[in-house]
Amino acid sequence: MSFAQSYFNKLQLYSPFVDETPNADLNIVVTIPCYDEPDLIRSLESLYACDPTQKSVEIIIIVNASEQASAHVKAQNKKTINEANAWIAKHQQEERKFHLIEKLDLPPKTAGVGLARKIAMDEAVSRFNTLNRPQGIITGFDADSVCDSNYLVEIEAFFDQKPKANAASIYFEHPLEGNEFSPKNYHHIYQYDLYLRYYLQALRFINFP
Repeated sequence: MSFAQSYFNKLQLYSPFVDETPNADLNIVVTIPCYDEPDLIRSLESLYACDPTQKSVEIIIIVNASEQASAHVKAQNKKTINEANAWIAKHQQEERKFHLIEKLDLPPKTAGVGLARKIAMDEAVSRFNTLNRPQGIITGFDADSVCDSNYLVEIEAFFDQKPKANAASIYFEHPLEGNEFSPKNYHHIYQYDLYLRYYLQALRFINFP
């Protein structure tokens, strides 16, 4: 029995969405929940431009919505799906593959980013379960985020150097100035970023492991 089968027997919500057999050396799966996001392609371009890794990487995007989503959300999601599928068709690589999942009928009571992340991460676990690879790495990314070119190689190197590590958090920063948002929005972003960093420093102060 593969390593995750007992978990799937109890907690898996959906059968696997991706039919293609993963590469034998699959090492990292990046999961991206996407809801009403117009800039997904920018995020995919950022991951596509990352430095080459030693082993294979997959990126799983789940475009999701409640079955009661508004007409605006449904239209944006469909536009995103069409654009993403066209982009993926031109950017697949043997060692860095992109997979798009459509789940546009989630129960209104539980629909949201948490459920979308679980579905995407369960899919990632399923990919590793096929290979019986419990040490596979799953990362959480956002559909409106970008990363530096060393994002994937640094994650790979960290877990190579610390094979007993169960998790890690990655340096982040939010845009604090520019023309993309209003001054009011930048003010709120600034407050949120400070809150996250204060919380991180508090964990360090109490020696939280």
